[in-house]
Order: sequence, then structure tokens, then C-alpha cells
Amino acid sequence: MGWLDYYNEMLQWGELQTPYMKFFTPLNAVGSDLDYGTQEAGAAASSSNGHGFIDGFGSQGLSLLDYNNCASSASNWCTMFGTWYPGTMPLELQQVSLSDEQDENCTTQSPPPNNACGTPPGDSGDLRVWLPYAVTNHLTALEVYYLDAGLAFDPNYCASFTAPPSVRCVGGYNIGSNTFLTTTLQATFMNAVGQGSNCNPPVSGAGGASTGNCAYATTINNAHGAHQVQ
Repeated sequence: MGWLDYYNEMLQWGELQTPYMKFFTPLNAVGSDLDYGTQEAGAAASSSNGHGFIDGFGSQGLSLLDYNNCASSASNWCTMFGTWYPGTMPLELQQVSLSDEQDENCTTQSPPPNNACGTPPGDSGDLRVWLPYAVTNHLTALEVYYLDAGLAFDPNYCASFTAPPSVRCVGGYNIGSNTFLTTTLQATFMNAVGQGSNCNPPVSGAGGASTGNCAYATTINNAHGAHQVQ
């Protein structure tokens, strides 16, 4: 119980400061034991800020593994969102890692070594599937990896392409070492779900070479309201 005692003490200390901002507290799990998340959600729902608004909670483990598996979602976020949603506190999620629009079932990854869904260098699966599912289950605040946000909304996510069939993203967003993403895969994703000529209306970018259909942008806008990228 040491961790839960600490968790509650931190919430109580924060509430005593009467801050005029909301806390977002994390849900945790130890192996398959989801009771930590259950108790932490209850503690967060009993805490409020200086305005009297209830503090929020969430998880940084969102992935396609949660899809249609509410009872076994990461740190029990899905069940707890359903339990506490009437409390009108903010309910926040962050994807566990970069999405992979080609990973539809959390068992494959592009390219190998097939880490599939999980912490980096794993992926979070297809954003077009897990994001609407999370919103259906009461998500109100979403933290997106900047590479996925760029893929969704930036027509210059890839600065230029070479001619097919060897399409390659050149000068695009920087990618870190602890990820499955490659520059070639960036181009593949942009041509499939990013900004491009198959959007409605068509979007020009990367020298007009992208054939993307704005599927990621459409999914985010439909799920969470229109976004403007500047």
C-alpha cells in the first residue's frame, strides 16, 4: 500500500494549495493487477482545485490493445472512465507510442522486428481505430505524439519525395533512435493517411507528390473537433 499512500498524500497536499489549475493524475497497474488504477481514479475524483473543480486522471498507455477490451485496458482507464464520467472531470489519455497505420491488430509492425503494440520501439496501432474507440469511452483530453500530429495535419510532413516505386521522405520530421519509424516509412504513411492529392479538397505539399487522403486528420477532427495547424 506504500505507493497508494504516497499517491493520496500528493493529491491531498496539492488540494491544500488551492491551485487554480487542474491536476491530471496517472493511473497505474502492477502486472495484471488493475486495482491500483481503480483506487487512484477514486482518489482523483475526490480531489478538487481552488475553483472547486474535480481533478482529472488518465493513462499514458493508450493503444489498439485496448480496443474492444475495456475490462483489461491499460491501467484500467476504460472502466474507470465509464465509472467516473458523470463526475465531469477531465479524462486524459496519451498513446503509448507512435501509431502505425498498417498495424490493425497489434500483432504486426512496419517494418520488422514486429514489436507490435507497446512502449517504444513498439507502436500503438492504427490511430483510425483506437482514437474513436477512446472517445466513445469518454476521452476528453488527448496527448498526441508530435510525429503523428505532423503526419495528420502538415502537408510538408515530408519535404520531398523521390519517384515511385522507391518513395522516400527527405528532410521531414526528425525521428529518434528509439522508434520503429524510418524515413521511407514516413513517406509510406504520408501517402496513405497524410495530407495529399486524395484529400477533399486536394492538398499540395512535398512538391505535390503525396497521394495522402487526410485520413488521420479526418479521424482526429471527427473525434475531437476541428484543429488548425499553423
